[in-house]
Amino acid sequence: MILPVWMRPLRATAVLSGFCLVLAGGASAQETAESASQRPVAPIPAVAPSLTSVAAGLPKWSEFPVPPSDVPTVADIAARVKTQAIASTQLAAEVRALVWDNDEPESFAAAAIARINPIYLKPVDAVLSVEQIERLADDLRRRAVAPPMAD
Repeated sequence: MILPVWMRPLRATAVLSGFCLVLAGGASAQETAESASQRPVAPIPAVAPSLTSVAAGLPKWSEFPVPPSDVPTVADIAARVKTQAIASTQLAAEVRALVWDNDEPESFAAAAIARINPIYLKPVDAVLSVEQIERLADDLRRRAVAPPMAD
């Protein structure tokens, strides 16, 4: 039986007190069929859906979207997995077949630098004195002009 939340502590108290009576021997007599038939029975309320839930706009079964029709089957997924496993095995075989060189990187770097024009090997920024930095900053401040106002 489902009880409202506020009645649950009352039920627990009643069960606990009945259990204590059984332990104490106070409830040793059992109910007979005759006394049970004479006991008044509370009527069970009829359970009906509330009209507020229907009026609240719950969707009807006809309003639910249809299930997708393009869902792959188990066989389709198995075929895709098998294709991926074959491709993975093939890639692993190709990687194992690669011949890796064990040359020293310094010799490779020296050969690459030898092919580059020496003009481009100089540092990009020259070392500037304090006076040169101040002149550069003044020049940049002079050239920094705010954009015109938009009309």
